[in-house]
Amino acid sequence: MVENRFDRDSGMNSSSPNSGGYRKDYSNQRSGYEQGAKKSFKPKPASNVREKTETQSFISLGEEKIETLFPVPVNSALPAFQRSLGMAEGIIIEANEKGNGTVEIDGFKYPMKENRTPVIQKRYPLNKYIGKTVKFSFYPTITTKGIKILGLKPEAPPFIKISNFRRELPKQGAVEAIGTIKDIKDNHFTVSIWSAISKKEYVVIIFGKCTAKNGDFVKVDSVLKDGLIQVETIQVLNKK
Repeated sequence: MVENRFDRDSGMNSSSPNSGGYRKDYSNQRSGYEQGAKKSFKPKPASNVREKTETQSFISLGEEKIETLFPVPVNSALPAFQRSLGMAEGIIIEANEKGNGTVEIDGFKYPMKENRTPVIQKRYPLNKYIGKTVKFSFYPTITTKGIKILGLKPEAPPFIKISNFRRELPKQGAVEAIGTIKDIKDNHFTVSIWSAISKKEYVVIIFGKCTAKNGDFVKVDSVLKDGLIQVETIQVLNKK
């Protein structure tokens, strides 16, 4: 007897009047396959959901707790934890599709760069906020290589690298730097910050008198004013 290929391919079983003769009933096996398929194609939980990072208002230095103006991740400890972060309210004057442009803070215009995550950039592009007043956190740092390539002088206004939008600010134009004193001049000094994530050294130039010494590990509280980061207090945390 010639096998009825049409019946097999069309899904007919032996109970069909058009089956053309005896055929083995595969319905149970087929239903088993269908059940297995349903199990294997269950929707997986979203993997791109970003968990909220727990924060605290201090950094550990041995058994001592160093208070910080801005929140830090839980269990942050010195000297491993280093950063320079600022927060301000300003007006976005111009921004291209990449988020680079100009932001005005307290009447002074600063070069602005996009430094947020790709997801946030796509959801809230900076060029849609042109002419609007926004509150944000920013990184005022730059690499020494970047300084040389751009030919920047110490007096050049720092790049405002937008890292996030904020609802509230602890203090307008506040800048906090945690790192190592690298270079001291008459009217300014440099704080070196090592990024464990990008494996790079970044620097921030702060104007005013430095009461620490070269090589000191410090926490510097400053304020962004008239195009410069101006020192307010310096706390020596660990002398090297």
